[in-house]
Amino acid sequence: METAHGTQYPNVDSKSFSHGKKHYFIDVKKAVNDSCFLLITSSEQYDTDKFHRQTVQLREEDLAFFVEALSMVLSRMTADDGARFFERRK
Repeated sequence: METAHGTQYPNVDSKSFSHGKKHYFIDVKKAVNDSCFLLITSSEQYDTDKFHRQTVQLREEDLAFFVEALSMVLSRMTADDGARFFERRK
């Protein structure tokens, strides 16, 4: 089991990716009441053994609102500035 905010919640699904010293984790977790929540974590390595971690937790009932808002923002980004935001940098 994985830990989310000090409590044990099992992972339903997980995806991670890295770019340089930044690491991103997207986890779907199962809550105690059998609902699911999304845990998005950004972790940046500063020294050999020091990390700065930020986490956003989205409950199942808020997920549709989040996806809609994210879709609108990404749509505006691509309409105004083209697809440059989504190009992978080397």
